[in-house]
Amino acid sequence: MLTFVGGFLEQQWGTHGYIRFVAVLAIAPTLTTCLAVVILSLVRGNSEVLYATPVSGLAGVLAGFTVGLKQLAPDYTVKLFRGALGFRVNDLPGFYTLVFPIVFTLLGDLGGVILVNVGFFEAFVYLRFYKRSGSVRGDRSEAFAFSTFFPELVQPVVRRLSTLVYRVAVKCKLITSEEGYQQAAVVDLDDVARRNVGELDSVVVVTDEVLSMEDSDADRRRALATKALDMRLGSGSSANNS
Repeated sequence: MLTFVGGFLEQQWGTHGYIRFVAVLAIAPTLTTCLAVVILSLVRGNSEVLYATPVSGLAGVLAGFTVGLKQLAPDYTVKLFRGALGFRVNDLPGFYTLVFPIVFTLLGDLGGVILVNVGFFEAFVYLRFYKRSGSVRGDRSEAFAFSTFFPELVQPVVRRLSTLVYRVAVKCKLITSEEGYQQAAVVDLDDVARRNVGELDSVVVVTDEVLSMEDSDADRRRALATKALDMRLGSGSSANNS
């Protein structure tokens, strides 16, 4: 499964984009988890926590992969056992971050619990704000907002909290503001137009139009990714049946 999902992400993002994503997932969540364990041991005043909590495994990478799948093909439905059981890719990150921490807790693996949650969050932050696509960094489309990872009942609360955190991050210059993102989108769309048309006398862009075009482009990429995932799953099923 890891090879299958990794191959799909590499197909969509290219080898370099995929390697950067895996490197982020392999390094950042591990360092963050180690720091969290150190802080926890200091707060508890118990050094045994520090030495008894191994931080290893692919839990953070797998959590990040579920976020990547949601970004690319959220509406795709995976069917198992000849259609008897199915789930939307959009629900995969929530399922993973709900079930696996419980499993790791039952196993007494504190490092695994932290890795799953940190891997999920840091993968979202990277894809939402930092992953480069042309001159644009991140994916600010509404379909990939942080609140969409949660049930509809709590989405308004999550949206308000995430907006507050976003404003603090922008003020601290940790991420690009919406205006900076829109300017990069203008440059990116201008470059695409020049490649397709050859020459443009002028490009007049309104903020709402830019966001609309970016959302449309994101929807188009998701549609293509969904089709690619369907073909990949179909070819895999055919290979297993033959």
